[in-house]
Amino acid sequence: MEKKNFTVTAVGKYGLEILNRISGLYLQKNIPVSSLLFTRGENGTGSYRLEVEAPENTMARTILQMKNIVDIKDVNYYTNK
Repeated sequence: MEKKNFTVTAVGKYGLEILNRISGLYLQKNIPVSSLLFTRGENGTGSYRLEVEAPENTMARTILQMKNIVDIKDVNYYTNK
């Protein structure tokens, strides 16, 4: 399957434990993360932005797993052109 570049954005609780869960998920699936941005928002929320290269079906499954992380409220992904 052809690999594509994706940008993944997630919003959730601000904390290193959430960052650890997200990075562990991509490490477990051997998906290389080329960029990771972690910023603090208002009211204890955090914003996570990742740039990865993976097949589309793998990314779809990974996004579903990210949505199941307890402290993540919203996850979106799109392809980079």
